[in-house]
Amino acid sequence: MAVSNAYPYITLQLSVGSYSLSFDAYVDSGFEGHVIVPANLAENFGMPLLVSAWVLADGKAIHAPEYLGRVAVPDIDFEAVVRVACLGEEFLLGRGILDRLRVTFDCGRRLAVERCSSQ
Repeated sequence: MAVSNAYPYITLQLSVGSYSLSFDAYVDSGFEGHVIVPANLAENFGMPLLVSAWVLADGKAIHAPEYLGRVAVPDIDFEAVVRVACLGEEFLLGRGILDRLRVTFDCGRRLAVERCSSQ
């Protein structure tokens, strides 16, 4: 089990091409995608797989580069291929990955993440 006391964040490892980084991602159950990283990281990833249209929570429409990458939760030996969007200033982990994990929000103090038994 991976446990984070930096509630509601979880430490992830991400690689896109030859570029790798480790970061604490905000667990966002309202985001249906995989991973969002700050827009300024796009320069490290090379040419995007595609540029997609996004509608933000405030209704604003934008375009953002997307890449194919791999994300890992090291403490539970979980790894998955993900779509990585570069926009905004935060790291977000969305339902595209969260739905493959058991995530426990523990009384607003810590976050526990486990592999699903079917994984």
